[in-house]
Order: sequence, then C-alpha cells, then structure tokens
Amino acid sequence: MSIINTNILSHKGQAHLWQAKSTVAVALERLSSGLRINHAKDDAAGAAIANRFSSQTRGLQQASRNAQDAISLSQTALGVLDSINERLQRIRELSVQGLSDNLNKQDKDTVQAEINQHLKEIDRLAEKTNFNGLKLLNGGANRISMQVGANDQQTLQLDLTGPGFSTDALGLAGFNIAGPPTTITERNQLTGVAQHIGLYDAATTLSADGVNLPLFYNPSVGYYASDGAEGFVRLNVAATHTTATDTSSVTITPAYDLFNPTLNAGSNDLPALNPNERLLEADGTFYIESRNADDSLSYREANTLLQYEEDWATGYDIDGNPYTYKVYPAQSSYAPSNPEMGSYTAVENDFTIAGIDYNLAAAANVSFVSDSGNSLPSAALVQANSTSEFYIQSGSGSDMRYQRVAAIEQTDRLRLDAVASATTLTGSETFVAVSDSFNFAGNDYALTAVDEVILNYPGAVLVEDTASGDLYLQAADNSYYALSNVSEEYDLALTAASQSFTGVDLASAVSVSSWATPATDFTAFANVEFSGADFSGLSNLTLVQRNDGLGQWVIRGEQADGSSAYFNANVDLEFDGQQQLSAVRADATQTTPLVLGATAQQQDRVSGYSEILIDTRNVSVNYTDLEGQTYTDVLRQSDDGNYFFQLPSSSTDFSGYKTATLVDLDSTGEVVIRTKNGGSEVVFYYPSNVSAGVNYSVTAITDADGFVDDGVAHTQLNIREMGEDFRLRQPPNPLAALDRAIGMVDAKRSYLGAMENRLSAAIDHNAGMVTNLSAAKSRIMDANYALETSRLAKAQIINQAAQSVLAQANAVPETVLALLNS
Repeated sequence: MSIINTNILSHKGQAHLWQAKSTVAVALERLSSGLRINHAKDDAAGAAIANRFSSQTRGLQQASRNAQDAISLSQTALGVLDSINERLQRIRELSVQGLSDNLNKQDKDTVQAEINQHLKEIDRLAEKTNFNGLKLLNGGANRISMQVGANDQQTLQLDLTGPGFSTDALGLAGFNIAGPPTTITERNQLTGVAQHIGLYDAATTLSADGVNLPLFYNPSVGYYASDGAEGFVRLNVAATHTTATDTSSVTITPAYDLFNPTLNAGSNDLPALNPNERLLEADGTFYIESRNADDSLSYREANTLLQYEEDWATGYDIDGNPYTYKVYPAQSSYAPSNPEMGSYTAVENDFTIAGIDYNLAAAANVSFVSDSGNSLPSAALVQANSTSEFYIQSGSGSDMRYQRVAAIEQTDRLRLDAVASATTLTGSETFVAVSDSFNFAGNDYALTAVDEVILNYPGAVLVEDTASGDLYLQAADNSYYALSNVSEEYDLALTAASQSFTGVDLASAVSVSSWATPATDFTAFANVEFSGADFSGLSNLTLVQRNDGLGQWVIRGEQADGSSAYFNANVDLEFDGQQQLSAVRADATQTTPLVLGATAQQQDRVSGYSEILIDTRNVSVNYTDLEGQTYTDVLRQSDDGNYFFQLPSSSTDFSGYKTATLVDLDSTGEVVIRTKNGGSEVVFYYPSNVSAGVNYSVTAITDADGFVDDGVAHTQLNIREMGEDFRLRQPPNPLAALDRAIGMVDAKRSYLGAMENRLSAAIDHNAGMVTNLSAAKSRIMDANYALETSRLAKAQIINQAAQSVLAQANAVPETVLALLNS
C-alpha cells in the first residue's frame, strides 16, 4: 500500500544515509588526525586518562629542565669555590712562610699584605657570586628547593645556608700571622668622664631621697649636704650620662657624717714602765711605784695623757707611686703627779702595836735604829692617818723617809736608892740576900720581873734584916746603907723595817701588769681649752672629730653667715689615777679654716661617668698618629653601621691612608688601637693603657650640656698612637684555621658534586617516565589506521547505497501522482 502524505521510506533512507555519513566523518577525522579520540565524546574516560598522562609528561619534562638549571647553578658555585680554594691554598703557603721568624717585621708585613688581598678577593667572590640574582656563597640563599618531579614533594633541597664563604664565615676575619697569638673583640663603647650633668635638667633623672639639698662641693671633702642639724653629710654622687640617649642619671645617697656626733677616745695601751717602776692599784686609784737610788720607794698617782698629734704617713697609688697624707695617731704616756707624801701624826704618848700598849712619854729613853742596828737621824714615831699604821720618820726635808716599825724592845728597870751614910750596926742584925721579891713602903717588887736593877752603890747587893725586916744595900766593903727609895722605869728601842718610803707606803697594794687609757665619751666634757688660731668672730666653739677613719680632730665654729669654719687640731686628753678625764686641750694646727656650707659651694651640676656609644651623631674624635700628625673629626660610619676612624692622608708603607678602631685583647682585657694601613689593610696595634687605670692614649670627655654650654650633649674622644706598634696573631693557630676553612670549601664542593649526580639521575629518571607515559597515552589516544580505513570503506559503500535507495524512496510519490494524473 502506498502512502502519499508521509514518505516513510524516504525518512528511513535519510536516517541510514546520516549514519553512514557520520561514520565516514569519524573515520576521516581519525585518519586525518591520527588520534582515536578527538573529542571527549569519542571516549570520555580515555580522554580524561590521556589528559592526566599529558600532565605528568609535561611536568616531568619541565622538572628535567629545572634539574638542568640546578646543575648550572651548582656548577657556577663550584667554579667560584675552586677559585676560593686556590686562594686559600696560596694563603696557607704564605702563612707557612710568614710564621717563620727568619723574616723581620717588615717582611712579614709584606707577606701579610698579599694574604689580605687574597682574603679581600675571597670576600668579594663570596658576596658577588650569584645565579639569576640569587646569592650563592654568602649564606643568604638558605635552602633552595628544586622541583625535579611532576608531583608535589618530588623535590631536591640544595643547601646554600650560612655561614657562607666570606672570611668571617671561614673563621679568617682579622687573619694575621705576625705577633703573639691572641683573640680580640670589637669595641664600640667606652667609659669616659662626664662633666656638667645638670641636677635639675629635664634630661636628668635625679634620685636624692633622704638628702637635704642643696648640694655642696668642696675639693677637700667632695660632695656634701647639711645633715639638718649643725653638721654635714658626705654624699655618694653616682652620675652617669648615656650618649646613646643623651640622658643622665644622678643618684645621691648619704655616705657618712663628715663629723662624729659624739666625741669618743678609744682605749689605748700605755707604754711599759721603767725597770725600777711598777704599777699598783689601791682603792680604785692607780700609782706608779719607783725605787729611788737609796733603795727607798716613792709613789705617785699614775695620771696619763692621751695625745692625738698631727703627723704624716706614706701611701702608694695604683701605680706604686708614694704620696703623703695626714694622720692623727693616738699616743699614750704616763703623766704622774708629784710623789705622794701622805699625812702622818706624830706619836707623843700612848700607842699600841701588836696589842701591846706603850707610852713614849713615860719611857726614860727612846731610841730609833735601822734594821742593821744603826741609829736613825732625827727620828720620830708617827702614825699614817690613812691606814693608822706606825712608821719611823727619819731625816729631814727631801731626805725624809718613812719606815714601818718592825720591832719594839722595852727595857724595864728597878732603881734602888739608899741613904748616904752607912748604918751603925748593933751586932744583933742578921742579913739575908734578897733575890726575888720584896716589899718596900707597902709596895711589892720582884727583882726577877725586870731586866735590870740599878743600885746607887755599885757592887752592892740588896739584903734584908731578918729581925726587923728592913732593907739595906750591902756595899762591897760590908757597910750597910738603909734603902731609901725604890723606883720603876723603862727604855723603848724602836727598830725600823728595812724598806724605806719617801712618802706613803703602798707596797702592799695590788700589782697591775698593764694599763690602758680608758675608752671615753667626752661629748659632754665642759671647759675644753682651745688654742692655736684666731677664733674671733666665731661662735659656739666645739671640738668634733672627722668621720673618715683617720681620727682627725677638728675645732668647729659658726660664722656670721651661717657657714661653719673647721680647724684641724691636736688634742690632749688627761686622765687622773682613777681613770677619770680631768682635762681636754685642743690646739689648732692651721690658721686658715676649712669653710663648709658657704653659698659659693652650692652646686647645680655634677661630674661623673659617661657610657659612650661611638656614634657619629654626638661623638667626635681627634686622632694623633705616631708621628704627631693630628687628624680632627675622623669618626665615620660604614654601610654596615660600624664605626671607624678615617685618616686619609696618613703616612704608611701601604699607600697613603689608613683606618682605625678600638678592640679588646681577650687575654688581658686591655683596650688597644687597631689600625688598617693602605689598600692591603695590614693591621698594626698600639697600646692604649685603658685597662691599667692610667689612660694616656684614649681619653673620653662628655660635656652633658655641650662644650660651649649650648645645651647639646657632646662627647670628645682623643686617641693617640703611643709606644711601639705591635702585631697580633689571629687566630692563635692560623694554619689550623686555614685547614678548617679549606675543609669547609672541600665539604661544600663535595656536596655540590654529589648534588649534581643526583640531579643528573633525576633527569634520566624523568626521561624514562616520559617515554613510558607517552606510550601509555598513545595506546589510548592514537588511531588504528587499518581499522579506521576498513571502517571508512564500509561507511562509504553504505553511504553510496543509502543515497541510491533514498533517491528511489523520493520517487515513490511522483509515481503515485503520475498514476492519478493518468
């Protein structure tokens, strides 16, 4: 059945023709491009996979180029390191030559000049070597990450970190072969003298707690202030000016009172007594016992004298130079009083010794004899009023002596007196001799109780008439005389002890081995005697003592203007035998006083120290070389911020300029002047004496308000080359240091060589990866020419057939119309 309105056959023919044309188009595109996948629609998964292969391939190719660049960088560094190594080898060769002492100082300087040129070239190479603007040998490049793979983390690290290969990094900074071995430290700070530091300036931090300002200054005592009473306080003034900030700090603290508030004399030993003397103490009083030429003893109260006499002592400064200064040493001496004569009362009547009563007046005879039995002249018995002891006083005037009563002998007697005429006897008397006791005139007597019987008829004996009891003296001629009287009497003989005394007797007092003047506070002692100067116009004279440890005594007086005048003085302190102060005398040793507290001595500025940062901003330097040439304003600052002294026209064997800096010798701490001479920078050193305390070569003066008082703080350094220039070997072991430096270069060269090998290996690896990835990608992307050709032939045949069939299908409606029209 034919359908006219819709040509179904035509539609089917057109569809098959379109499919054939599409197949032909695809085959032609693949054959023309050589690719199986020309569009994602051709093979979506394959296109994605192939694209990732492309990323890897391209990444690996770029990584290989990176590695080639890294090799070029490494080879650039290696070339420079080879040059540095050659220079280090030459330096080592020169060092071996220069370390030999067969070269004089000038020859060694010549060797050092060549070494310095090589060192400067090493510094230049280390600083200037770069690759594409990247510094390779100065330590600033750090670690360079080289991307040698197509993916993250596929890197190689090229280590170009510090310290680099400058002379400093190699340990050869300041390398010098001449002189003794040592190390040095750069110095950019000094301590100097600061003047004109304003106490009340805005740039000054003032701390003065507990100090009664205003501040005074006197050269003799330094800084001081009032103590708020009648004296003054010595002050510690710590003043520092910091040049880096142009600020000052002043701290004022009390050090000590200039004068003691109390007067104290310390205990002081007295000198030894003479051999013929000894010290005794009796009832709290001290005496000196002296043995006189006649062996008698005299006693004097042991008064003493403590003297502070101005004298000179010798001291030594830090350099051992002698200087003199005043001292007031304490000297003690004895000042005994006149001999103690004592007080005695003459004995005229009764007295008792050893419990026995005696009576001088009743004695028929009294005799005084020495212990040797000799009669004592002008002797008398006396009693000491102080002790009630009995003494025999003998002699007169200055020869008067006193001796204790050693013994008393009393001689008792009976005196028998008879009538003058013999008695006529009757012949009836009977006489018996009386040999013991008898009674006469009502009194009993005993002949045996007396030492002596005296008869007025010598040779007679006492007899008794037995009949009458009458007593007679029977004479030698047998005549009898009637006893007329019996009387009793006695004699006294006083014997003196062997020791005689000129006055009092203190021989039994306590002996003292030594004695010292007592420590005495005589602040309240009245009636001090002042002498030695004109004290008119001064009021309230007092004695004070300096508090500086020297014990200097001073007479102080108040002047009309309120200031105080001080006179140095010798002081004598007298003590009596009871160790009590009895007199104080102050004798001025100067006629012109020291005046403190005067208005003219008030200060609003102080001096101190300055902490100096050597900086061109506020520090200037004058430099005098060894030949006496002075260069002014020589301080300069280098590009790296360090200072140096520039002497452009200085005379040197190594061209016409030199520079200088200050350095510390680490071995001694001494600051020395280091000079670099000429283009070769040969280093000479000059001593500065800074560490010795006597600084002649470097002086630093800071004026806190400017040298012209313009209020602008400024510091002036004066530096002078003095003494003989010297060399210092640095480092102490130069050949070892060079070996270490060469070792550093060798290590880096070996490292870079090894890195080149690794980079080459990375390139080879990347090339293999690219080949394999390309093959994999080809299998996905490349067209199969045989397959695609057959597909094209097939599609072309189908296309031609489809066109023919479509023509036939399109002709069916016309056939139907033709039938209808017919």
